Amino acid sequence: MNSRSNIKPFDIFLAKYNGQYNKTSRHYFICVYAQDIDINNELSNDLYGLMITSNSKYEHFFETGFNDYNVEIRFNEKISYALCDKILRIPNDKYVSKTEYTLTKGETYTIKQYLNKFIQELKRQTNIKE
Repeated sequence: MNSRSNIKPFDIFLAKYNGQYNKTSRHYFICVYAQDIDINNELSNDLYGLMITSNSKYEHFFETGFNDYNVEIRFNEKISYALCDKILRIPNDKYVSKTEYTLTKGETYTIKQYLNKFIQELKRQTNIKE
């Protein structure tokens, strides 16, 4: 195993991210896949993470009752959102670091529910049968 940061699913990590408009910044993610523990894959460098944001526009989804795939979490002493439909591939390299922050059991459970909802929609759109 070549894991540089020992990140596992539902760990929160900070990574360099080439975001929208090719603007590079450091951003927080919730790990949902770590290639180095995938028993079906010989590679070990990729992480897939859900983007975390504190953007107040996501608060509107909760106020209106229309929430597609966003989970409210407490992070860095403020309300933030785990975006379960924003799954990004991040190379597990020197720009990635695991944080000390841990999700509550309730947050983890809700993230799993919304992530599964998104995966079911992916299956529906791509016509993948179980």
